[in-house]
Amino acid sequence: MSVATCPNCQSESIQGQMIPRGNAAGALFTAVMTEDAAAAAIVGAGGPMVLHAFCLNCGSTWLPADLHAARALAGEWGPEIQKQVRTQLEAMVKQGSGFIVDSNETREKAKWAKRILDVVPQ
Repeated sequence: MSVATCPNCQSESIQGQMIPRGNAAGALFTAVMTEDAAAAAIVGAGGPMVLHAFCLNCGSTWLPADLHAARALAGEWGPEIQKQVRTQLEAMVKQGSGFIVDSNETREKAKWAKRILDVVPQ
């Protein structure tokens, strides 16, 4: 089993915390419709929970899912894994960016996959 390390300083002193991903669009809509800043802040802080990692040594923060996908796509775990991850991410983009999308979650996954594909060159 591999030990997680900081992508910035390679320290193994890492902790994580589940945090809400946020909903900026919902917060803006709530603020405009209700003119209530407190309600907008509550809506903006809501959303699906994601793991947010941080390094106790250098203070870097990152989303492990993003880092894992980027490392796999860069070929750090071999060409087979690299090909599998690229295929999965491309399928996610295709599924979530067509004319008919079955859910907002599918669209968000497509945006995430495209962001990872854009960051890591082929």
